[in-house]
Amino acid sequence: MIKMRQINARMVKSRSHLAATSGESHISPAMMEAMQHAHRKIVNSTELLLNTAAKLSPPDVSAEERSLLDSHFQRLQRDLRLTARLLKRPLRAARAHRYRHQSAAGTAGAASAV
Repeated sequence: MIKMRQINARMVKSRSHLAATSGESHISPAMMEAMQHAHRKIVNSTELLLNTAAKLSPPDVSAEERSLLDSHFQRLQRDLRLTARLLKRPLRAARAHRYRHQSAAGTAGAASAV
């Protein structure tokens, strides 16, 4: 649990760098803020689950209930994967934009050198 607190402390310290990171990555400050907020929620939820799961006794569930839980868990995993993809999309777009910008600047510089 100490590790989770260290992660949270690092995230709090990194807040002052959001504006600079946003400018360099071409990701809006609002998106950066939303990403950090989501990350804090994930870390806090993980810490809560780790603290409580060890104290819970194993549930006494029927095969039908187990099947329902398994299908629910699979949907959650799918939703998390889709969320991760959505969060990566702005990063890919920013990288592509930066690459196009650098390539154009490189070609312009090469043309002027001739």
